[in-house]
Amino acid sequence: MKVTRFLVVSTVLVALAAAPVFAQSVGWTDQPVTVNINANMPELTQLRFDDLGATINLSEETEVLIGTMFERSNRTTGYTVSVSSASGGQLVGPGSEVVDYELRYGNQDEINLSSPVVLTTATNRTNFGGVERAVAVTPLVDLEADFLLAGGYTDTLTFT
Repeated sequence: MKVTRFLVVSTVLVALAAAPVFAQSVGWTDQPVTVNINANMPELTQLRFDDLGATINLSEETEVLIGTMFERSNRTTGYTVSVSSASGGQLVGPGSEVVDYELRYGNQDEINLSSPVVLTTATNRTNFGGVERAVAVTPLVDLEADFLLAGGYTDTLTFT
């Protein structure tokens, strides 16, 4: 019973909150009537990543395109995009084996992810389609010096 009453009360409150609010009428007039219309567009800064599903071969130091990031914002004051690495810019593998790597974001090369990094500082809005940035990773390996354990190596990047 308590759940039913709560649901009914909640439904009534939602219905009341959604009801339109009308301005006070000023009465009939034979003069021109002016109506003001107000609207608002919230500020939006959005990211979309198209993942290529690439696998990085750790037996060679070769840049691998892992995807494309799209940035878009309607903020008149601009926006920023930052990235952080869960493992401080290292791919972590079996037995806690690690491989350093560098990130490329758009035209920025050799990004060190040992701490969070601001990637984009835009001073105005983008168009609806946004700005496209290639995202690539280069593992910093020397096969002779870094004879790595076989297995999977991972890191997690967070873009904000």
